[in-house]
Formats: sequence, structure tokens, C-alpha cells
Amino acid sequence: MLISWTSSYSDTGVLGEAELATAEKGKQAYEEAVKQLVRFVAGHKIDDSLAKETARRIAKRRASAEGKEGLAAFLAKRKPEWNA
Repeated sequence: MLISWTSSYSDTGVLGEAELATAEKGKQAYEEAVKQLVRFVAGHKIDDSLAKETARRIAKRRASAEGKEGLAAFLAKRKPEWNA
């Protein structure tokens, strides 16, 4: 189920605990993926094999539902709707 950030605000305009938890979980998952990629790259010689594996990992993230939504939202100049 997708929840629009714009529809997730309460009447006061403040995100509720559930929305904040979802945003934090997404942020943590993103940060962990970046850290994993950096650790992987740091441990390898820069060559074609590393470039291919790095591209594969980035493409996998972009191909995810959240990656597609993020790119679509960016191109449409709107706020993304993230998975809850």
C-alpha cells in the first residue's frame, strides 16, 4: 500500500508516529545500502569487474518499487509516495 506524504499529515500539519517511523525505516535502509556499496568498493581494485558490480547494485536499487517511485516523483516534480 502506498501512502502519500501529502496525505500523511494530521490536521495540524505534523507527521504522526507511524509516518515518522516509516520515513526513518526507509532512511535507514537507504543508508545501509550506501554503506554496503562503499564497503564493497573500498575492498576491491578499481577495474571493469568492480564497475560492472557497482552498476548492477545501483540498477537493482533503481529497479525497486521505491527507486522507480522516487525517480518518477523527481521527474514529475512532486513528492514521492513511499511504501508503508
